[in-house]
This record gives sequence, C-alpha cells and structure tokens, in this order.
Amino acid sequence: MLPFDPPLTLDAVHNERHPLRQLSDDERQAMAAARHDPVAKLRFGRHLLTMNPDTLLGRMLVAEAAPTNVETEVMLRDAVRIGLRLWSPELSGEAPVRWYDDPNTRLFMAVVSAYGRTLRLRGLGEEARECADFLHKLDPANRMDVEREVMGDPSPSRLPGQGR
Repeated sequence: MLPFDPPLTLDAVHNERHPLRQLSDDERQAMAAARHDPVAKLRFGRHLLTMNPDTLLGRMLVAEAAPTNVETEVMLRDAVRIGLRLWSPELSGEAPVRWYDDPNTRLFMAVVSAYGRTLRLRGLGEEARECADFLHKLDPANRMDVEREVMGDPSPSRLPGQGR
C-alpha cells in the first residue's frame, strides 16, 4: 500500500464516491466541452477544486495541464493520497468492492495509474513500480494491462507467471 496521509475535507467522501452525480447541468456541459479543449479542461479542473479541494477529478484535470512533470507529480500525489483515504474501508477489507467492476472506483485507479506513469517519466522507476504493484493487487488478473499502462512495455521478468 502506498504510504500517504493527506488532509481531507468532511464532504469529500460524498462528492468523490459519485463525482459525476454531483455536477450541475452547466458543469456537465463544461466538462463535455473540456474534453477537446485543454484550456477549458484546466478551467473546469480549477472550478472543481474551488468547489471541493479534495476532488480527484479536478486534481487529475489540473495535473494534465501542468507545465512540468514535477508539477504533475505533486498534483497526482495529492490525488492518490486523497483517494487512499476515500477508499480506505475498501482497501483495508472492511467494505467489499470489486475494483475493476465498480465504475465508482475507476477515477481513483486512473489517478494511481497516471501518478505511476508520471513517476516513470521522471526516472523514478521504483516508485512507479509501487503504483503498478498496488493496482495489480486490486486485480491480479490484470497484470499485463497494468504493466503496459504504468511501466510501459512489460519486461520479460514481469510477465504473468514469472517473478512476483
């Protein structure tokens, strides 16, 4: 498990468990427009962060627009920390969840994956490996997809049935 303990606002769990259900019609239209416009995407991400500083979606959108990998890493690291706190009952086994079948978990997993990719791009392979291993523990049958997405092409020592 990734060792993080960030601050978390009281309403973050409600907002982030079902982030798209919390959006108004105007915000949904802004989100749709932001998909193909990087400036609108950044503006929408910042808007979400003003509404809730712990929003994973807002942090992910702002991280995508960050001018450097270092800034992206900081924003995504905070998002992972928040996600770990939001999903702590499920991660500790206190509450059941099927990580790859429950659509509400996808944003958190996407944040962990993006964080791992950013770490790899910064040359921090061991830290990126922690992200890949964390995602693999959530769904052991998904090793190849996690390897490809987080670590790039899978190395022969990491193919299913070999190594960890």
